[in-house]
Amino acid sequence: PMFHAAPTPYQHTSVPYYPPPPPPPLPIPSLAVPPPPPPASDVGTQSSDQHDLRSRIVKQIEYYF
Repeated sequence: PMFHAAPTPYQHTSVPYYPPPPPPPLPIPSLAVPPPPPPASDVGTQSSDQHDLRSRIVKQIEYYF
């Protein structure tokens, strides 16, 4: 008799799917401060990394065109 309680796969799919409610927005901490600027030793590597990334993207774009 317990088997009658189990819905068939067709009934399972026919049940409308309700997406979970969106999560509440994260509270912004009042102590949020912008991160300190990186030390001078990091600036050089950072800019060169960005330049390398940019030139790599440009190369990819040129490759596609």
